[in-house]
Amino acid sequence: MPDLRAFVIAVGVGGGVGGYLTFWWHWPLAIAWGIGLVLGGLVLVGTMSVARDPGIADRAWRAAAPDLVAPPAVPPAEAEAEAATPTRSRDLPSGD
Repeated sequence: MPDLRAFVIAVGVGGGVGGYLTFWWHWPLAIAWGIGLVLGGLVLVGTMSVARDPGIADRAWRAAAPDLVAPPAVPPAEAEAEAATPTRSRDLPSGD
């Protein structure tokens, strides 16, 4: 269930769009407020999908797919990384 903040945002957006289309563009009431209702509903869904704690989605994903959870890869040591990096010769011919 969304909190009060999400409802306030959705009503504000939907009412703003509906009022703007009705009073500024003089659209028919049913069309303007219908569009406002749809946009308010989309905003409500959007505000519900954004959690205050970003770790909630990560924990939910890990709980839903435990077979896909793997420990992060360990970076190679610097010596191994330097040996694995191909080197290019920067010697230019002198033209002599």
